Amino acid sequence: MSQTFSGQICVRNADDLETWLELALAVHAWISRLLGKDPGDTQALDTFWTDWREALSHHFRQNLSLLAGIKQLDTLLTIFKGYLAS
Repeated sequence: MSQTFSGQICVRNADDLETWLELALAVHAWISRLLGKDPGDTQALDTFWTDWREALSHHFRQNLSLLAGIKQLDTLLTIFKGYLAS
């Protein structure tokens, strides 16, 4: 139950706050981190994005190295085919 005393002050009891935090998981995770508490198995979007981007970058770097090797192999095959055709 909330009571408004003026246009700027609103008082809520702990049950309302608990219910609100249970229903608004993003707010629950945010305020938990803000208070230095572990929000459980949730992860902030910026943390998730950074982890995902770094993992993806590593994956792409590996694949680009592989692709560079394949391009070099294609070049060698072209040279050898030209050599064998002569």
